[in-house]
Amino acid sequence: MTFRVGSGTAYRQVQIDVARAARSLAHVQRQLSTGRRVTRPADDPYATARLVGVRAALERLDAFAATGAELDARLGVSEDKLRYVSDRLIRARELAVAGANATYAPEDRIADAREVDGILEELVAAANAQLDGRYLFGGADDAAPPVEVERDAEGRIVAVRYVAEQPADRRQVGAQLTVAGGLLASEVFGQTERQLPVYTGNTGARPSFAASADTGVGRQTLVVAHTRTRVGDEAGPGGGDSVSGIAPGASAADDTILGPLGAHVLAVRDVSPLGDGSRVELALDGGEAVTVDTAGADDVVLEGPSGERVSLDVRHVTPGFSGTVALGGDGTLSLDGGASTVPIAFSESQTVEHSGDGSRLHVDTRAVRVAGSETVEHPGSLDVFGTLIELRDALEGRTSGEVSEQLEQIGARLGDLERVHAGVTAAVAELGVRRSAIASVGEQIAAERLRLETLRSESEDVDLVDTIAAFQQRQTALERALQVGARALRLSIMDFMR
Repeated sequence: MTFRVGSGTAYRQVQIDVARAARSLAHVQRQLSTGRRVTRPADDPYATARLVGVRAALERLDAFAATGAELDARLGVSEDKLRYVSDRLIRARELAVAGANATYAPEDRIADAREVDGILEELVAAANAQLDGRYLFGGADDAAPPVEVERDAEGRIVAVRYVAEQPADRRQVGAQLTVAGGLLASEVFGQTERQLPVYTGNTGARPSFAASADTGVGRQTLVVAHTRTRVGDEAGPGGGDSVSGIAPGASAADDTILGPLGAHVLAVRDVSPLGDGSRVELALDGGEAVTVDTAGADDVVLEGPSGERVSLDVRHVTPGFSGTVALGGDGTLSLDGGASTVPIAFSESQTVEHSGDGSRLHVDTRAVRVAGSETVEHPGSLDVFGTLIELRDALEGRTSGEVSEQLEQIGARLGDLERVHAGVTAAVAELGVRRSAIASVGEQIAAERLRLETLRSESEDVDLVDTIAAFQQRQTALERALQVGARALRLSIMDFMR
């Protein structure tokens, strides 16, 4: 049985063949024009799925890189600012060294004080520096100035307060790395590690075992005052010693001896010819002996080897008495010039509080033996600004009367300058570490990005040589399909009637 193929069927087949060749050519042409092998999911479902993951990974890497670049720029500006702060602190130390020299002229110290005041203003400006409207050292709240200043009537800075309290937010710059966007002003310019206080004086007051809890800043003056002299058993006339007959003298209010009874010793020897006590030899704490006539001697002033002073009334000395009399003295402690006082307990630790600023000092008073004042330095308690304020005032002579005291105060600031400079240097190093971490992660991101781009290219991009060859093949196939179709379409009924 013979089957004939109708002309309609032939026409449709030609159309199908030509359309198929055209579609194949168009597909390859689209690949050439876009440079992509996969332009729609149907081109390669497996490659399309892989490309979705690769593109998402590339977007994450781009976000990490952008965050890292932003943070690096911010940290870089912060680092530059702190290097400038470091240089200015070095200059301040040079001025302190010069000012501590006894041969330095007073007018030169005044000039140096003005320069230090200028450095102080510059460093306050550095602490409030901004980048793109955001404060570099403001932490999480970088929209407000991190430090505020208090000025006196002359416009000079007398105090600097830290406003920013919350550390900067940590931001992700890598899959497993987050970096804080900056440092707080208080971390950079604030106190360094606090050390035990240093007492300068001869009262016998010393830091107690609780001194680590002291809250004083910079330099304080501890006033150790005498309030009462104690002589012997205090059962005799005038509150004196009933055995020797010696009592506190008329000017006992000016005495400086302190300590529990027996802390000081009075040596007494009757040197009267008749042994009737009309003349006695007295010595305080083994010091130089003084011979006095006892008649009317109600204010005999003695000094000990350490400068301690006591006034005694020897009018009623017991005839023939030779021996020792225990002495002591009560007193008070004050940090605010006597505005508030604490009785001396001669104990291992006493707390003295300043009524003005509320600062506390813990004092070991067991060895307190003489009234006077102690200059108490709190190493590590001053921040950058406080150190410069103290140095400026010391150079001007505002906080001292004697030149020797002024030089001592200027010299004390040298140690503070070294400490705060070390703190700034440590902050610079910390910023360097953070920038180094960002750079290291950036290199890893670049390497991973290259790998992902290679994978994306392999999955998506065309091989130009192969695609051009395929284009030529498909173009040839389309031309042949058209030629065949043209021949087929030229057939007519007359061809079948022959």
